[in-house]
Amino acid sequence: MPMKLEKKLMIGIFLKREEKDKQKEWQILLLSLKEEGNFVVADFVCPTPEARALFPADFVIWVDTIKEGRFDDTNKMFVKPDKFNFQVTSQDAVLWAPKILLEIEKK
Repeated sequence: MPMKLEKKLMIGIFLKREEKDKQKEWQILLLSLKEEGNFVVADFVCPTPEARALFPADFVIWVDTIKEGRFDDTNKMFVKPDKFNFQVTSQDAVLWAPKILLEIEKK
């Protein structure tokens, strides 16, 4: 089975697992992709420092464009990140994308 297809299947299986299992599988998948020299991009809400620690990112973009999200429980637990590489403050991809790319290339 080709490696890319195998990884897609792993992601599909991951989505059906329990939360604790998902965290471990994400870490394993992330590390294996990075070790192979791949760039890994993840887009998700990570409301607490503890949750952020589960995902060892090399570059963090804080998309700070709304005062609160649509899920009240997430809003209640949200802690603004104190460590990030880039902060986006408006919903304007044309403006921010080239700036983010420049910052990533510096790293």
